[in-house]
This record gives sequence, C-alpha cells and structure tokens, in this order.
Amino acid sequence: MQAYLIADSGGTKTDWCYVDEFGKRKYFKTPSFHPSQWSDTFVDFFDNFWKEENIPYNATVRFFGAGCSSLLNQNKLSLIFNKWGFSNVCIESDLLGAGKALFQTDSGNFSIMGTGSVFCTYNGEEIIQQYGGLGYLLGDEGSGYYFGKLLLKALLNNELEEASKTKIHKALGTRQAIIEKVYGGKGKAFISSIAFDLKHLKEEREITEIHKKNFLEFLERYVISKQVSSFSTVGSYAYYHQDILLPLLNDYQIEIKEILHYPIEKLTDYLLRGTF
Repeated sequence: MQAYLIADSGGTKTDWCYVDEFGKRKYFKTPSFHPSQWSDTFVDFFDNFWKEENIPYNATVRFFGAGCSSLLNQNKLSLIFNKWGFSNVCIESDLLGAGKALFQTDSGNFSIMGTGSVFCTYNGEEIIQQYGGLGYLLGDEGSGYYFGKLLLKALLNNELEEASKTKIHKALGTRQAIIEKVYGGKGKAFISSIAFDLKHLKEEREITEIHKKNFLEFLERYVISKQVSSFSTVGSYAYYHQDILLPLLNDYQIEIKEILHYPIEKLTDYLLRGTF
C-alpha cells in the first residue's frame, strides 16, 4: 500500500499524521507552515527534519494549511515539498481540511476558532461560502488572537478592577514589558498566546466577560446576522472555552453540532477510508 503524510496546519502549529504502507499511524507536531514562515531557514530546517523522522519521500503528501487557499501559495509550497524530495504532493486550504474532518461527504456550516477565525459553508466537496478569515489586522473575531487584543486594550486602558489587573500583570509582566512584547518581533504570537497564559483566570468575572464579548462579536457578524441555526467548529480557542461559548449559543437558540479540538485524526480517517 501507499504511505501517506497528512497535515493540518494553522496559524500556530501543524499537526501531522504519517501512515506507513501497512496502515500504522504516527502523529506529531511542528511549527506552523503558514506562508509567512517560508524562509530559507524554514526550508533548511525541514530538509533535515524529514530525514531525522525517517519520513520516506515516496509518501503521498496531503497538506491542508492556513494561507494555502490561493493557487499561487499552493504551487509555492508544492515546489518546496518537491525540493525536499516529495513528488506526489497535494496542497489545499485548512478550511477544506476542517470541512472534510467535520462532515466527510455531507454538507454543513462550520467555524474555525483557533489562533484566527473564519466561518464557512461546506457542500460535501468544497467550501462554497466563506465569511471572515481576514487575518489579525482586519478581523479574527472569536479567536485566541482577538481575545488577547481585547484583554490588552482593557488592561492597558485601566478598564479593569485592580484585583484583575494584578493577576494579569503577574501572568504577563509589567505594563512596559507587555507593550515591548506587543511591538516586538513576536507581537502577534504573544497576543495569540494570552488566552492560554490566562487559562487559570478564565472564570474571573471580568475575564469571562471579555471571552463572551469575543464570541459575541463573531456570532453577531457571521452567524446570527445570517440566520444560521446550527454549525460545528474546529480550534483550540473554542474547545478550551466551550463552557463560555455553549451558554451564549443557547441564549440565541443556535445548535452547535460538534466542537473538534484537532481535525487531524478525523481528517486522516476520511482520507484513508477504504485504503487499508
């Protein structure tokens, strides 16, 4: 049988499944394969990585990645895989991967709520509608990044109670340190990580309210306004904060069919159906 190398890549990390010729699976993680990472250093690192991980170049690559919806970027990444030694390569968007993982050949609405956010309609074969997905400068409501942005604005504009501010500064650093991180070279990553860094404080009233505001901005713009009655979702931010998201959806009588942390396992199941 043919070996497969399957990937689901978001804005922060990439989840992989290597399936050998006998159907045995090996799951692992790497940094994101977003187009912003495609430097010479990136290419050199993974040139060595595949060798160290003993991933054979004759494996069929099925890659689903953030930033890979355009034909231009698909071709660019295909060429990079070719440079590493892989010849049988198919590059598609992470949105399509999420649709396949959630619905297989059925249709449905879904969101991605991870580092970034987007809302889509899937028809069983392809994405036929996409709302949001404009990136951190123009959107990403309902994402980990957007939560971090909302929280920092409230914190640094002195809109929070002293007790909350003290706890947040203890976790994130002083006002000056936070500003330096935001405007440093890894500012986006820092802001995106705040929801995780403050997970122990998510039940604090003011922090819970910021999570609610984040989800509501997404729902009002992409779900409620379009009279969507049910959808599924993928992503760490939604998964870890579903105790806040689910009551909001109930208030608006919106059904959430599934909250999937990582698509890679169900995506692999779908792609390999009937193969082994």
